[in-house]
Amino acid sequence: MEKEEFILCEDSRIPGVVSHEFSSGDVLDKLKKLAEEESAEIYIHSLPAKEATFADIPASTPEPIKDALLRMGIKQLYSHQAQTSDAVNCGSNIVLVTSTSSGKTLSYNLPILSRLYKHPEERALYIFPTKALANDQLDQIRRFGMDRTKDQYSLDEWFETQLYLGNRSIHIGRLDGDTENRPRQRIMERAQVWMTNPDMIHYSILGQVQKVKYATAHHIRNYLSRNNNGSIGILKLIFSRFIIISILLSLLFPMEA
Repeated sequence: MEKEEFILCEDSRIPGVVSHEFSSGDVLDKLKKLAEEESAEIYIHSLPAKEATFADIPASTPEPIKDALLRMGIKQLYSHQAQTSDAVNCGSNIVLVTSTSSGKTLSYNLPILSRLYKHPEERALYIFPTKALANDQLDQIRRFGMDRTKDQYSLDEWFETQLYLGNRSIHIGRLDGDTENRPRQRIMERAQVWMTNPDMIHYSILGQVQKVKYATAHHIRNYLSRNNNGSIGILKLIFSRFIIISILLSLLFPMEA
């Protein structure tokens, strides 16, 4: 499919909700309305809220990134986000086990962007099980700030973005089977963050990942099954070479051997 045709596959009956505008109440109301229109049944189960525990933004965070957090309305971090950032700054590998919508993305974006801001020669590898998740994460990281300049128009916004943070810029790219030749070459030459998946690493970029110093894998439980030996082999190779900033699991279920 062409990029322009993707909109034809969207379900327009439920208007899209941008992440920073997300309201669970609005989504539930829309689902209830849709259920009535479609004569469908919907079951809603609510869990009681838990008191959040907060921590200050780490002092090691560069000022432009602190400013970006403030623009997003983030004045404090959840405790697990701050602990992750502190552990990364100490050079530790991290396994973060937490539920959906608990701030996992910021837990690794914050220390990675802080590190890349201070060390522009370094690179990070983001590993996702699906292209859809990589697309979502590319949108999430754009929230840190993107200014349109003359340089920006030389990028393919479908696969790339440029974050302007203070006097620095961080080039971020998505490498998968859809990435066209020009942005692919540009990403591999210039980007500080590569967003990809195990199959793409094995098929195309394994020889280039030695350029990467940090790696993060999202929903790693998806790879740890008896039918995923190829992905497990790729992850073992990567994890033996690089500093693992975070290995993220979103479900507290036992993992298969």
